[in-house]
Amino acid sequence: ECAVDMFFFFLNVPATTESYTLSLHDALPISAVLQNNDDYNGTIMVRLNGDDTTDDGNLLNEEFLDGSPDQQALIKFERIFASEGGPVPDAAAILDAQLVVDTGSSERSANIGTGGDYGVHQMLVDWDPATVVYSDFGGNGPDGEQGEIGPRTDVTGPMIAAARAYLEVTDAVQAWQGGSANYGLNIQALNTGDGWGINWLGSASPPQLMISYLETPQAAAVPEPATLVLLAMGSLLGVGLRVAIRPVV
Repeated sequence: ECAVDMFFFFLNVPATTESYTLSLHDALPISAVLQNNDDYNGTIMVRLNGDDTTDDGNLLNEEFLDGSPDQQALIKFERIFASEGGPVPDAAAILDAQLVVDTGSSERSANIGTGGDYGVHQMLVDWDPATVVYSDFGGNGPDGEQGEIGPRTDVTGPMIAAARAYLEVTDAVQAWQGGSANYGLNIQALNTGDGWGINWLGSASPPQLMISYLETPQAAAVPEPATLVLLAMGSLLGVGLRVAIRPVV
């Protein structure tokens, strides 16, 4: 930590001092990465197929999503917050959250990439990876009009082989932090029949959830608004300001 001493001096008026203590640790964003590995195994993932078969994401390496026939992904990251046994403090200020999905390699298929768009949505209904099938969702897979998924939060755009997609899911993570049930995320094709081959949980680079946050919502003490107004007026009124930074012991 450090203290910032602000010295205000006016013409023919004794100088005054205001001190504010800033925590540099609290002010710097912290990153948490949730990805199945030796330290975390809370990711659940399945592929929903339009023929009502379901594939366990743990058993898939590089496999396709598609728009025709429809093949979608459901993915859930459990134990995000500290009260659940996760790395992110319950009261953290969530700055950004990205679902990171890797495209497979061209060795798997020359068509592993996609020229179409795939979107990510927050799931609004629960699902059991052991029993869920495509027709559980109104007969036509997860759908916004049926209240099963929220609005689309991001879109991939075209993807080439071995590329990495960063998909914005901040609103979903903030909603889970605020008390909404974490039913995970849905990835589905958007008006395209061009398949997209991705790395699943059985691959060497499974999907991950990257969260950037501040440990506390109030990162640092700041001057009152009235003080800021005085500072802004200083240059007009001939008021000087000198700032000194010193360690807090």
